[in-house]
Amino acid sequence: MLDKVFKYLSLSKQVNLIGLILLLLFFSIRNPASKWDKTISGDGKSYYAYLTTAFIYHDLDYHFVDNYEAKYYPPDRSLYKEFRQEINGEISNKTFPGISLLWLPFFLIAHILSFLFGFAPDGYSILYQYAIGIAAVFYVWLGIKWLSKLFISLGYSKKLVVPVIIALIFGTNLFYYTIHDPSLTHAYNFALLAGILYFSRRFFLEQKASLLAVAVSLFVLAVITRPTNALMLIFIPFAFHSFLDLKVFLISIIKSKKHLIISISIPIILLLYPIIWWYAQTGHFIVYAYGNEGFDFTNPHIFQILFSYEKGWLVYTPMIFLTVLGFMYYYKRNKLLFYNGLVGFIILAYIFSCWWIWTYGASFGQRVFVDYYAIVGILLIAGFTLIAARERFQIFLSILIASLISLNLFQTHQFKNGILPTIGATSETYWGSYFKLKSIRPSYPITKPYTIIQQYKTDFESDTHWLTIDTKTDLRASSGTFSQFINHTSPYSGGFKGKIPASADFIQITVKVYCESNSASPQLIYELGSNANNTLYQSKGLMPYLEKNKWTTVYFTISLEDNSRTNLTTYVYNPTDDNIWIDDLEITFGKHHE
Repeated sequence: MLDKVFKYLSLSKQVNLIGLILLLLFFSIRNPASKWDKTISGDGKSYYAYLTTAFIYHDLDYHFVDNYEAKYYPPDRSLYKEFRQEINGEISNKTFPGISLLWLPFFLIAHILSFLFGFAPDGYSILYQYAIGIAAVFYVWLGIKWLSKLFISLGYSKKLVVPVIIALIFGTNLFYYTIHDPSLTHAYNFALLAGILYFSRRFFLEQKASLLAVAVSLFVLAVITRPTNALMLIFIPFAFHSFLDLKVFLISIIKSKKHLIISISIPIILLLYPIIWWYAQTGHFIVYAYGNEGFDFTNPHIFQILFSYEKGWLVYTPMIFLTVLGFMYYYKRNKLLFYNGLVGFIILAYIFSCWWIWTYGASFGQRVFVDYYAIVGILLIAGFTLIAARERFQIFLSILIASLISLNLFQTHQFKNGILPTIGATSETYWGSYFKLKSIRPSYPITKPYTIIQQYKTDFESDTHWLTIDTKTDLRASSGTFSQFINHTSPYSGGFKGKIPASADFIQITVKVYCESNSASPQLIYELGSNANNTLYQSKGLMPYLEKNKWTTVYFTISLEDNSRTNLTTYVYNPTDDNIWIDDLEITFGKHHE
């Protein structure tokens, strides 16, 4: 039915319809009744804090962080994000502020509406959360609009534009970072690069200074959003048919005083934005606020970033394999662009793999490549053009694209629901979860020889000094009469709080869990610390290990690599409507045999 709707619409309206579908999908997955359904999350909190600092709290030390974390995010701090970095005794936001300029109109609208309709005008209530999600959809829509116009300007068939756009959005992790995690920069960077290419080409064709101003502005915005976006310059040749066109483009800038002033003045003006923030926060004009985080160019992880089960780009986004067709197209028709694209992606893979944490956290696939999906789109439409006249290949390609889109959407669902692990995936967990709506992963006790230094056990039959027994129940138990019952009303189970023996090099937590739902998502929470400034909070989703209406024993081992953390707190947390029981909690402090 949808294909018939597309058939009778102009290309522009087809792109608009894709944007509308994305917006409807965004609202379809939101749950306003859920206290923890938030779009501003992870690193997005740090980018967003520039707006709430400037317009609401006027606090350059970001003391308000703990207030909104306590009010709007889980109190177990499992979703807590610390972005404040101390520099010479002053506090700085560790991230760059460029994306806050893109969010500004959406933030202001949400701020005004919050006042008008009685929502808390604190920057984090529901209208602000939804505004950021809508912003992501808007900019992705803008990105595909620019990209579709670029395709036509480059001479590609209109018939291929929408299939490529659909493959690019729904067949890659761009979909995840548009719908599910819209406060990260990647969806916006995709749009910015699409705009840079489109307006660069339009300036080349029309020689209007206003078009050059837009292209330059978009590029500088991309850089002050994420500095590695400066690498987008590598791919500028893809806005042209040849390097001769690129040469003409550059000469037209250099030889025109007006164009040259635009190319110099706009970067100077926009670069003042982060500089002003740095100076206001620290008293220094230039600041590296990432602390010990950085690149190690002597230790790349190129194979892992591309092919590993942990976060391999090509493993989790196999649609990228189809860009081979695009490279074949350019190898036949424009070898300079072929080598430009090939070398460009090798450079990206090398640089991205040298970041101190090449997995880039609990992300779906390799999120850093999403920024460059406008180039992936160009390679896809070039590849589709290569086989457009071959009917047999078209049929096969259509089936393959549909399959890859289905796989991406399915794995997006798995990742969002904890079936695919957010971190630490292996070949066993990946293939064990394949095509499963409910993956039951085995959980094993530690097998390497070790000595028990100290051990605590409870079956919740009697109170002990190290447990908080406020959810005790006799409705169900694995052993004895009592267990702990937790749901959204009383989300915290009893747990352990005590000292870690100095000689221990690991902790093993064992607990039995019972759930009544296939979608239950309790979390095992643990905290290691010695003081407020040296505390590690972690959560482990238990859903992949549980079976409905059955007691399941879950083992979790913590390696103790930081001897400065001497205290352990652990418990099970369940803020959902699902009913969860836990029993037979055991804490083992041990030391491996050498």
